[in-house]
Amino acid sequence: MGKLVLILTAIAGFSISHSLTAGELVHGGWVFESPRAEIKPSAEWLPGGGRTGAGALVIQSDDREGLTGVWKKTMPVEGGAYYRFSASRSTKNVDHVRRTGAARIVWLNAAGQNVRHDEPSFASYRPGERPRAEPEFPADGTTTEDWTEVA
Repeated sequence: MGKLVLILTAIAGFSISHSLTAGELVHGGWVFESPRAEIKPSAEWLPGGGRTGAGALVIQSDDREGLTGVWKKTMPVEGGAYYRFSASRSTKNVDHVRRTGAARIVWLNAAGQNVRHDEPSFASYRPGERPRAEPEFPADGTTTEDWTEVA
């Protein structure tokens, strides 16, 4: 069994609509992290927020530059199965949304290491070896009333 790590990153105001809960930076499987205390933005669970009103995970920065933090959740997955990720994102006062409000999916094995593809590669670099699964960045979909689907 492997693990799927969902990472929702924000450098400036970012919220994602998802019916999950978050208390003091850990709850419902979602954990808020920042590399260092001095660059940590505020983070909270907003119960009535989100696109549908079911709640939202929020990261909000103030006027200091360089703030960064992530909401992160790890969940079990079965190899060979298909999974679909979908969330709604809303940002305010952000110049580059895909850089400051990104969703990232990381595939790990049970030991927490990067997984390899099932099939070998026949590219010119190291042909016949199974390449490592790189992180995925789900694409932005349609935007409705300030909410963009990320899937």
